[in-house]
Amino acid sequence: MRQISRFQIYIVLFFLLILSAILNKLVGFKINFLFIYVLFLGFYAEPRKSLECALITGFFVDILFMASYPITAILYFLVVFLTIILKDYFYKDSFLTQSIFSFIGFIAIGMMFYLTKYFSFSAQQIMPYEYSFFDYFKNIAIPYALYNLIATPPIMFSFSRIFNL
Repeated sequence: MRQISRFQIYIVLFFLLILSAILNKLVGFKINFLFIYVLFLGFYAEPRKSLECALITGFFVDILFMASYPITAILYFLVVFLTIILKDYFYKDSFLTQSIFSFIGFIAIGMMFYLTKYFSFSAQQIMPYEYSFFDYFKNIAIPYALYNLIATPPIMFSFSRIFNL
């Protein structure tokens, strides 16, 4: 199997950061290209490189888009770590496997954002306490995970063509 160099990883990451920033300004919702990219690296890159990129990408997302705690960096790191551990037990080239991993990761991200907003000091201004966990799960986390789930296979295929895998 062909190795992915650090230079290639960070060049693609740079262009994806620019793409995500542009889409974040132009469109109300966005496909999370950065998470899908980090998940792709968890499947195909060396473990150390993919964990390093997951932390760096998470910190960039926290700094550029969230202005919050380093929750995204921790989540990206944990999801990639679990992907590295579990990828040997699944067929990593299958779109179904990639989609299941991305769906679970997006659900985890959605739930963690709810919990950080709910327990933060400014929770009363951001989200009233009447907005329950299950409403958030049903109305926000599941649709977010589903439209990213639909976008995952073609994006993963594009990444595999970019890196000639």
